[in-house]
Amino acid sequence: MKREARWFWAFFVGVGMAVGSGFLPAQVLGASRNPGCIQDAQEDYKDCAATCREFMQVEKDLCRSVDHSCAETCREQYQGCVSPHLEALEACKAQCDQQRQQGVQGCREAHGGNQAQLDSCVDEVQVQAFVCRDQCREGTQIRAILIDCRRELRSCIQACPPSR
Repeated sequence: MKREARWFWAFFVGVGMAVGSGFLPAQVLGASRNPGCIQDAQEDYKDCAATCREFMQVEKDLCRSVDHSCAETCREQYQGCVSPHLEALEACKAQCDQQRQQGVQGCREAHGGNQAQLDSCVDEVQVQAFVCRDQCREGTQIRAILIDCRRELRSCIQACPPSR
């Protein structure tokens, strides 16, 4: 896409987001009192970001002279490669967070009247939670897996036919 076309799309998406969300200065000022408005704005942002991401991927594929539908298939395979590992990592970290919350509650119950002991207890619980999350990252070997998935993505895209 040429530079002029990119500016057009950026302008088009920006105007569409502003008009679609109904943002006017008075509504912006009252947004904190209108959670529905804030939710609508967040949804508009997500839609806008997805549209911009798709335009960027189309342009990258054109710059690389790669068939976009083939590259999209490669990106879907990449998501399939990383998703189960990221989900396992998040589940492990969620357990660590739950243990931290329980530990902090136990500290409050045991040392609620003594601020120094409470602080020391909570500090120890937070250190244990950090170590737990670190072990989750190491135990799932997420870094090595993500590197392998990225290599597969690059190889797949390089094997795609030229754009038409």
